[in-house]
Amino acid sequence: MSGAEAEYINAMIPQQNPGAGPTDSSRRLWEWNVAMGFKTDFQVYKGIRGNVQTLYRIWNIENQTPYPDWLIMRMGFEFPIKKKVPKK
Repeated sequence: MSGAEAEYINAMIPQQNPGAGPTDSSRRLWEWNVAMGFKTDFQVYKGIRGNVQTLYRIWNIENQTPYPDWLIMRMGFEFPIKKKVPKK
């Protein structure tokens, strides 16, 4: 399945000073990111499902992003939780 994703994330963003050289300083900012890519769902075991996403970051403001590369890979799992039905 293919699609797009937009997120507004509060994350540690490394400060970039072109003439200052590498630094370890960073700050927490709210930033927009937009990515497009593919997602695949699969069955792991009985009720447990998994998914893998491969995304290409296509837009963010002033190249301030918590993701160091343009290509983003994510993997996740879904564990079903059964609700207890209250007795009446």
